[in-house]
Amino acid sequence: MRLLLLLYAWLCVSYVFTWNVAAANGEMRKVLGCFILSYIVASLAQRPKNIPWLYILYCVLLIFTWKYAYDNIIDDIIFGENRLSDDTLNANHLAYYTFYTTISIFILGDIISASWLRQIFRILFCGTLVLSFYTAIFTASRQILIIQIPLFIVLILYRYIVMNKTSAFMHISLVVISIGIAIYAYNQYGQSIYDDSLLKERSSTRIEDDDRMRIAKEALELSTERPIVGYGPGNAMYNISKHVFTHNTFLELLVNSGYVGMLIFVFMLFNFLKTQYNRLRQTRDKTYLIFLIFGLFWLVDQFFYVFYVDLWLISFFILVATHSDTYYKTHYASLR
Repeated sequence: MRLLLLLYAWLCVSYVFTWNVAAANGEMRKVLGCFILSYIVASLAQRPKNIPWLYILYCVLLIFTWKYAYDNIIDDIIFGENRLSDDTLNANHLAYYTFYTTISIFILGDIISASWLRQIFRILFCGTLVLSFYTAIFTASRQILIIQIPLFIVLILYRYIVMNKTSAFMHISLVVISIGIAIYAYNQYGQSIYDDSLLKERSSTRIEDDDRMRIAKEALELSTERPIVGYGPGNAMYNISKHVFTHNTFLELLVNSGYVGMLIFVFMLFNFLKTQYNRLRQTRDKTYLIFLIFGLFWLVDQFFYVFYVDLWLISFFILVATHSDTYYKTHYASLR
């Protein structure tokens, strides 16, 4: 939380040198909202009994987001031509909320005290694979293919092999059978849906032909002109020729707040990953492996969207980071 506050403080410095004041004002309002929500989440997560409810909150967020999409968008889209998106809901948000819900349900399957509730969340976790497929199809979000499929495999291996070494052979067999069933189901029912979707068209685009690559190159060129303080908060899209944001946290910070802002964010990520790794080595508690896995996938996600000025996207990171701290203080106070 301190490093996030430092980042937001630097954005205030960058604001003084802003290129477009109106754009900067808009982004600073977002920054204020992100700080307030992240502070509330961090404060609540310092009490262990609140943590499950906070993870459930992000699951509820996905439910309400899908309800909005169903009520306002889904009837107007032409399958294979449009994404599940409008002026209020960005299709990418559904993809990232799905990622957060997957992590939340997985963690809830471990931390809930009632065994019957843990089993329910473990069953629900399997359902996130189907949810991810349909989210990818309707949103045409390529990052789901890059994030969700590897994430699901890693979490399955963690739960049924890493955490159950005494019955590893049985669990490996079950995992192999489950993968086989999933592949069969996809070939029977999913392949035709994918072939007719906008997702396939977007996924077949070569990297060098992707607009995001051209935007990334332009952002790097812009950063050389104002490398210290950048162009000011929210100014990236007004200086990029296509007038869009970079869809990349690192590049967005680089243009908006210079190398200083970007490096603060990089250090925040590095510090989180290093902390989880050190605690894992120190305690041998595999819970920190989950936090580490989340951090690595969250790092990859930063290359596909801008997280630091989104209420729910940045606050979930703060939730996991604070959960790690609270768990360490509660279980390993003597090691501090």
